[in-house]
Amino acid sequence: MPLAHRVGAVFAVAALVSGVGTVALPGSARAETPDVGETIATAGVAYGQTTITGTMATADDIDLYHICISSGAAFGVTLSGLGAGSNDGQLFLFDTSGFGKAGVDDNGSGLIPSIPAGSAVTSALPAGEYVLGISNFDRDPVSGGSEIFPSAVGVLGPVAGAGALEGWNGTGNANAMTTYTMNLTGVTCTDPVLNLPADIFVNAVGQTGGANVNYSFSAVDFLGNPIVALCVPISGAFFAIGTTTVQCGTVADSQGHSSTGSFHVVVNGPPTITVPADIEVLATAPGGAVVNFTATATDIEDGALTPVCAPSSGSTFPIGTTTVTCSANDAAGLTSTDTFSVTVLDNPPTFTAPSDITVNATTNAGAAVGFTVTGTDLEDGTLTAVCVPASGSTFPIGTTAVNCSLTDAAQQVAHATFNVTVLNTAPTVAPLANLSVTATAADGALVNFASTALDVQEGPLAPVCTPASGTKFAIGVTTVSCTATDTLALSDTKTFTVTVLNSAPIVAPFPNLSVTATGADGALVNFAPIALDTQQGPLAPVCTPASGTQFVIGVMTVSCTATDALGLSDTKTFTVTVLNTAPTVAVPANLSVPATAPSGAVVTFAATAFDAQNGALTPVCTPASGTTFAVGATTVSCTATDSLGLTATATFQVIVASQPPVVLPVTGGAPLSMVVSSLSVLLVGLALLALARRRCDV
Repeated sequence: MPLAHRVGAVFAVAALVSGVGTVALPGSARAETPDVGETIATAGVAYGQTTITGTMATADDIDLYHICISSGAAFGVTLSGLGAGSNDGQLFLFDTSGFGKAGVDDNGSGLIPSIPAGSAVTSALPAGEYVLGISNFDRDPVSGGSEIFPSAVGVLGPVAGAGALEGWNGTGNANAMTTYTMNLTGVTCTDPVLNLPADIFVNAVGQTGGANVNYSFSAVDFLGNPIVALCVPISGAFFAIGTTTVQCGTVADSQGHSSTGSFHVVVNGPPTITVPADIEVLATAPGGAVVNFTATATDIEDGALTPVCAPSSGSTFPIGTTTVTCSANDAAGLTSTDTFSVTVLDNPPTFTAPSDITVNATTNAGAAVGFTVTGTDLEDGTLTAVCVPASGSTFPIGTTAVNCSLTDAAQQVAHATFNVTVLNTAPTVAPLANLSVTATAADGALVNFASTALDVQEGPLAPVCTPASGTKFAIGVTTVSCTATDTLALSDTKTFTVTVLNSAPIVAPFPNLSVTATGADGALVNFAPIALDTQQGPLAPVCTPASGTQFVIGVMTVSCTATDALGLSDTKTFTVTVLNTAPTVAVPANLSVPATAPSGAVVTFAATAFDAQNGALTPVCTPASGTTFAVGATTVSCTATDSLGLTATATFQVIVASQPPVVLPVTGGAPLSMVVSSLSVLLVGLALLALARRRCDV
């Protein structure tokens, strides 16, 4: 029977024979069911309970309970939950023999009894089992007919010399308690103590694989009283080699507590040896390979042992399978042996296939491709691979897998594969430079070109171009795409552009013009520029300022622009210069006058000026007309200035002759009057001559 079942069975039997009243297992509360007795023998059990509830069946009812006190200083009892009108009661504490230890008699109406923790009477009590009693007023414990406790207020010890409890006196009173709850402190009881042996070590007996082992154990409850305990496997049982755990447990003690424990029985057998799993390695030399391994052994008594293996670790193992035997001996002379195998494999040949090969086809059949594949074998040295297709074969266009193998003397074979790809090269269209032509008409121009292509397998090919050569290309930029395709539909495409230029119209150069102002506001100027467009023919330029415009005096730029239907244009410029003519000054011819006084003569004259833009002008003369001119020749300068600041100057001379002396004959000749008369005639004639000249100059 398993330990749990065996211990459980013992516990169950103990519960059935534990005594009077209900067995109280560990917990926190105890209810009085059924009614407990009023003697030590018939008292209820409330071990480890911190709350006890009960009912006083009659006014003279008395209830006793077995309890355990873990600490006298912590022990205390208070009452609560009293029924209506309940205000009188007493508490008593006895040892298990019935001798009184403490009592509380309220000895007064309304006083509810209690044993406070730390009471001087109970603090000195040792831990152990006690009996706690509760009664109504005037129901006192007696021994030999005398009350065990004195009648006084407070927690009191027993009367000196009082005997064990024999009964109770009194009959209760009208204020008797009906229900109660006792709240306890310091009543936790310890579990039973299980006394077990230390771990037991024995040697196995002969070849039985173990040994029968005897052991002893015991158990006591919290009061030190022996209690029933059971261990499994039981003493005297057969224990197999190795370590066995013996599980032990007690029945429940008087307070419902139990304990469990365990110890080990170690039966020593031969050492346990551990060898590695079978080892398989490749030869590292023609003679085999050095192989290292680790084998271990343990013994229950001796601990770790070092096994001896043959062949030993680090030996050179030949090609093939070798059995390794490992043994371990303990101090008792017991031996264990185990084996494993070491297999040294003949190395297969090794080689690395070439990288994949890619070539261009040289004919429609493909291309001949050569390669070399070799390998090595640890035992046989260098080997030559056999490949299919073989090196130098003609490989068709596309990808062909080449399978190569190496075989050594031990008939071990290594394989490798690589690919040979023969490309069908696409035809190549020769690049064509971009073309640029000038439109020959409004819809563009015919453009011819020649595109060529070459295919390695098929030779020259004629590309197909879109748009085709000889097509009329519209004005602007057109991309031409030329594609050559071989029989396997591989193709190449090249593009170029054809730009048809819409030539702008050309304005014919026009010479600069120079005209003379016909008035103060300049002059009307007419001109006729022309323009020609390749696509549209003659065009009429638009000039600014326009022909027939009044041009002011000075230089003006005329801009003439011709624009075709596509918005292309040409502009030429020329200048129109309107000249402002300077005024014309008219002065008299040189004047000769006789002096009319020793200082000379007053001379008057008239000078005029005319300007094409301003009309008649008044010139300024220096010296001015009406000035007294000195005897001799004086130059007169006359200047006229128009509104634009242009000037003109003309000069003439005024000659003043000195007055001749008058000679009067004193003798002979004409009479004086005749001489004077002749002189007057001469002067008048000279004056008339001068006046006539001035008028002619004007």
